[in-house]
Amino acid sequence: MVGRLTVILINAAAAAWLLVALEALSDAGMSVLQSLAIFYGVPVFLVLWVVNLVVFLRHGKPRGVRRLLVACVPSLAVVVVGVLLSNVGSSLLRWRVALSASALEKTGDETWERPRLVGLFVVYEKSRIGNELRFTTAPCHILDECGIVFSPDGPPEPVGEDSFYRVEGAWWNWRDSW
Repeated sequence: MVGRLTVILINAAAAAWLLVALEALSDAGMSVLQSLAIFYGVPVFLVLWVVNLVVFLRHGKPRGVRRLLVACVPSLAVVVVGVLLSNVGSSLLRWRVALSASALEKTGDETWERPRLVGLFVVYEKSRIGNELRFTTAPCHILDECGIVFSPDGPPEPVGEDSFYRVEGAWWNWRDSW
């Protein structure tokens, strides 16, 4: 019973880890906590699998090891998918922007006071600089903020220490540095 419950919990934790990884990797930036969760998630799962296997073997259930290993396959597959997707993070952002572009563009001069879901992004702040629409969508590490910029007239104008890289078309990934 304990082995089965542990496997269920490990598989559920792996699924939650993948959701965090997908959300963070497809956004314009990620927080320190998201970075740590993604980076340390893989070794944590490896340790959990090994500990579970050792506990199972110590309780004299060698025939159940095969079932235990088969039951851990879903979480192993989820972690492998997450690691593979981490190598295509910019593609995930490109897809998310493509699916959200029309909703983001339609916001125009609207303003709002609290975070709002626009397309597939939670937008914390929006500003207009000339013809550009800037959307703050994520914290970046400790002090910076990241987001996306719609700039139909070419590369966005940096303000302070801003940095940009093109996502696709008139869309740019933006890091608002201090």
